[in-house]
Amino acid sequence: MQIWNKRQFLAGGSAIGAMVMLGGCAGGSGFSLTEAIRRLLSLSSQRAFAYLLQPGGYYDSQLARLNLPEAWAENRNIITRILTSGAVRREMQRRLNDFAEAGAERAAPIIAQAINNLSVNDAMQLVRGNPHGATDLLRQGLGSALITAMFPAVGDAMQIANDPRLAQLLRSATGIDVAGLTRHVVDGAETGLWNAIGAEEAAIRANPSATNDPLIIAVFGLGAA
Repeated sequence: MQIWNKRQFLAGGSAIGAMVMLGGCAGGSGFSLTEAIRRLLSLSSQRAFAYLLQPGGYYDSQLARLNLPEAWAENRNIITRILTSGAVRREMQRRLNDFAEAGAERAAPIIAQAINNLSVNDAMQLVRGNPHGATDLLRQGLGSALITAMFPAVGDAMQIANDPRLAQLLRSATGIDVAGLTRHVVDGAETGLWNAIGAEEAAIRANPSATNDPLIIAVFGLGAA
């Protein structure tokens, strides 16, 4: 798998778009409704990754931010109250959101390829459908593929971080093991990513002319009408 990193997104924000546009041109799909949907998803993904992969992107996003596991709040023993209080708790939440970014990086090329391969049975219904219908279709088509890809990336990030307070919190206070915490982060990262892409799709549909893409303007302006 090609290695993607934050610089590729933040330096131009066009990596996903390039893959999708090349795939569309190669396939000769031209100005079809399906190509318009691909472009919509491409731009939505670019925008979502552009802000989620900034430093603190997940933590600063109301749509994507991960909360601490419920078990950390439910356990009331003294160690837990000390380790999860105030600044320590906030720092732990920031760390988990940083780990989510590592998972999102791994998801980028998978989403790009899925957009290229997207098959739409009723394109006009999707054009005129709900504000995040294309995102929902893409997510359904990928199934658990993102979870599978993101899990090792998040695990590696947590291992590299090697925060002793995090390890102590896991061992002494909550009963959550490292694998369980990794799954919590991966699930949250995936959900947050789809939320962000869906929100960008809705924004584009609401104002397609702002994209300066003639195909998106023509198709989704018509769909809104």
